Amino acid sequence: MFYILLKLDWLCQVDPYTGEIIDQLAVPSSENLWQVCINQTGIPLIRSTENIIFEIQNYALPGVSLDFSYAEAMDKFIVPIPGPDKICVFDPLIIGINTYPKTANSESISVFPNPANSIIQIRPLAPGVRSSIFIYDLFGCKQDEVEISKGQTLTNIDVSSYPAGIYIAVLNNGSGIIGNRKFVVAR
Repeated sequence: MFYILLKLDWLCQVDPYTGEIIDQLAVPSSENLWQVCINQTGIPLIRSTENIIFEIQNYALPGVSLDFSYAEAMDKFIVPIPGPDKICVFDPLIIGINTYPKTANSESISVFPNPANSIIQIRPLAPGVRSSIFIYDLFGCKQDEVEISKGQTLTNIDVSSYPAGIYIAVLNNGSGIIGNRKFVVAR
């Protein structure tokens, strides 16, 4: 497969033998400055100056960037952000953006008990907004999605049917990821 990024805000997945468009992904942007990179598993990542689009999800960068690079050995995208010694690392396994040095909102979710075997409790550290919690395994597959009401301070999620392993709880407020936390399901 290969991908074609059109100026009409579409990324097309194309069959290299027939030239037929197999799938399309809308890339909403008023910008004309984009970069596209394909990770090890063939999934495209699109970077505009202020966003990263990966697996149809839009992730807001914490600053404006004009370039990024892909570290294939680690399967991570590294995005320089203007400012003193500030970079972002987009990790497809975590499905989120980590900023180094850490920003104030990078620790905005807590998960306990950790490790867990039946129920986890997730507490957003800033519960004033309506948001969602997405649970991903380390392969980036979404396991669960739970809505959090405005003002809700604690959410219980049943993980008793999850296979033992490491998972990522991602807190999203609708305009982007505002925190994530790894947790372990043990048997």
